[in-house]
Amino acid sequence: MVGEAPSTPTSSLQYNYVLAAALDTGTAFAGIIIFFAVSYSGYSFPAWWGNTVFVNTVDGKGVA
Repeated sequence: MVGEAPSTPTSSLQYNYVLAAALDTGTAFAGIIIFFAVSYSGYSFPAWWGNTVFVNTVDGKGVA
């Protein structure tokens, strides 16, 4: 019939768990790499606008 979903999964849906496992593994691996990169003692985080702007506030200067 027109408009009905197929009763058998297609090849893209059949191996969806492989894609999900690959994405989960990549996320975990990236998290481990980022953790060790940030916790390295010789590492200094770049001074971007978003992570230094709090120093210029009243709370950051200790006035409040």
